[in-house]
Amino acid sequence: MIDARILRRLALAAALSSVVHAAVVIFGRIELPEQTSELPPLAVQIVSLPPQARALAAAPVDKPRPARARRAQGPRLATIDAPSPVALPVDPEPNDIPNIDEPQVDEASAPVAPTEPVVVATAPSSTLVPEPPLPRTLPRKGRITYNLVYGRDRFPVGRTVQTWEMDGTAYQLASRSETTGIVDLIRSQHGTYLSRGSLTRQGLRPDTFLMSRNRGRGTEQARAVFDWNGATVTLDGSAAPRNEKLPPDTQDILSLMYQIALDPPPMGRFQRSVTNGRGMDIYELDSLPEETIETPLGALRALPVRQVRKPGEESLELWFATEYRYLPVRIRFFNRDGEPQGEQIVTEIRLSEE
Repeated sequence: MIDARILRRLALAAALSSVVHAAVVIFGRIELPEQTSELPPLAVQIVSLPPQARALAAAPVDKPRPARARRAQGPRLATIDAPSPVALPVDPEPNDIPNIDEPQVDEASAPVAPTEPVVVATAPSSTLVPEPPLPRTLPRKGRITYNLVYGRDRFPVGRTVQTWEMDGTAYQLASRSETTGIVDLIRSQHGTYLSRGSLTRQGLRPDTFLMSRNRGRGTEQARAVFDWNGATVTLDGSAAPRNEKLPPDTQDILSLMYQIALDPPPMGRFQRSVTNGRGMDIYELDSLPEETIETPLGALRALPVRQVRKPGEESLELWFATEYRYLPVRIRFFNRDGEPQGEQIVTEIRLSEE
């Protein structure tokens, strides 16, 4: 319930408000000031004040006390006198504006900034060609044993043992093949190959190569001596010794296999200069897609490299085990008619770092 006294006060306030509004309507009206013309845009510019102005700005200013409000005697407009315009100093040039945060320095006594040195000589561009990285290397010692098979029936006829030894950058490769079993009793054959040289940034570089073999018709021997400084090779085979030009990166028929193992070629055709001790030849070789071959060691992933056959000449095909440092694990031989003559297939691999 609302208090009766509060209701009486509200009624009295409403009556007084009605009397005041009626008086305004009867005796006059409030005139609002006319709208002034459009003012020019406000432009502000920051300038440095002279010392006297800075002192006046820093002096404390007494705040005027607010005037007491008078009892309202009717609507009245208050007028405010506009302040007189203040004359601003002339704008100095940008370079003449002092930094008020730093002490002023006399230009005559200011230190002169050092000038940049003048370039009088420039070092020429480096002509140093970085050496190629060292190729992969073989374990210090190793031995690979192969079975020798013959014909399409892969009849076992002998075995081959290849060994190597690394002594620092010097290497020695050897391969010994011989017939075994009944074939050795009927027609004994053997072949020995030896390659000596050094391991360089380009791979194997043979210094000497020796070959001795007996195919049942007497012993055949050949030798090649490499002179890399003179770029010549001395061949001593069935004929009198002779010198021939030594192409870069030449290999003998034994070091060729291990050079490919150290630097497997990309897929495609490539060439190598090769000697067998009796002559020089350029081998055209095809690097083929990787495949899986069956061996006495099980299935091996291998990179096949096939020599492009020349009419009336022997050729070969090699497989390099990708999971066994690209060591040669299968070698197939073709006769002069291009027919498979024999093959050696891996049966054992032994490696040692001692």
